[in-house]
Amino acid sequence: EFKKEDQWDYIITNPPVGAGTIKAETSVVSSNRTEVCFLYKVINLLKDGKKACILLPDGILENAQFTKLRKDLLEKCDVEAILSLPKFAFAPYTKEKMFAVFFTKKNKEITKIQKEPIWMYIIDNDGLANSDKRFPTKLRNNRNGWLHDEISGWVSTDGEEMDGLLEERWLKFDDSSADGTDWIDEKGQAAKLKKGGFVVITRITEQKARHCLLPEYYLRPFKPNFITAEELVSEIGSIEQEIRELKVIT
Repeated sequence: EFKKEDQWDYIITNPPVGAGTIKAETSVVSSNRTEVCFLYKVINLLKDGKKACILLPDGILENAQFTKLRKDLLEKCDVEAILSLPKFAFAPYTKEKMFAVFFTKKNKEITKIQKEPIWMYIIDNDGLANSDKRFPTKLRNNRNGWLHDEISGWVSTDGEEMDGLLEERWLKFDDSSADGTDWIDEKGQAAKLKKGGFVVITRITEQKARHCLLPEYYLRPFKPNFITAEELVSEIGSIEQEIRELKVIT
C-alpha cells in the first residue's frame, strides 16, 4: 500500500487481468478492471518526467470501450514504445495476449498529445515453444546465434558476446515501409512479416483508429480476401455437386 505523497522515478509492473473490487482512480472511464486500476495507480505514483513499463492486455489497447482511456494516457504521458509479446508468453497460466507499454509521465500543465512517433515492435519468438508446453526450442544458426529467440543474448562461435535481437533493434528498427523481415519460426520454417517501426501520432489519433495502440493494427493490418461473384457461384456449384455425389454414395 502506498501513501498519496509517495512518488517514484521508475515503475515496472505486470498487473493481474480481469474484474476487481476497486474502481480506477480516474473520471475518464468507470472501471474496476485490475489492469485499468494499475495503469492509473502507476501514473499517479510516477514523478513528472519519470518512466514506467506496464504490461496490458490487448483489449485496453484496441477496444472501442477504452478509447477515452488511451487518449487520456497519451495526454498524461509520452508513450515511447509498445512491445507485442507472444500469445503464449504466460502459458499455461493464461493465454491472454499481452503488451509491454513504456511511457514517461508529463508535467500536469502539458496536456497536448505528443508529436513524436511511437516505436512498436512485435516479438514473435521468445525462445520457447508457442504452445502450452513452453519448452526451449534451442534453435541456433551456424554462428551459434538464436534462430527462435529475439530476447536472449548469445556468444558467437569465435567467443564474441552478442546482444539479443530486441536489444540490438531497440527504438531504431523499422521495416514498416518494406515487405517485412525474414525470420525462423519454432519449427525451423522460414517466415516473412513486418516486425517493427515508428508509428506517427496522426495515424493513431485519426478517427477510424480510435487511438488504437496495438502494434499489429499498424504493422500487420487485416487484409480481407475478396472473391468475385463468378467465383462465388462456381464455389456454390462445386459444393452442390459434392452433396449430390454424397447422396449417390449413401
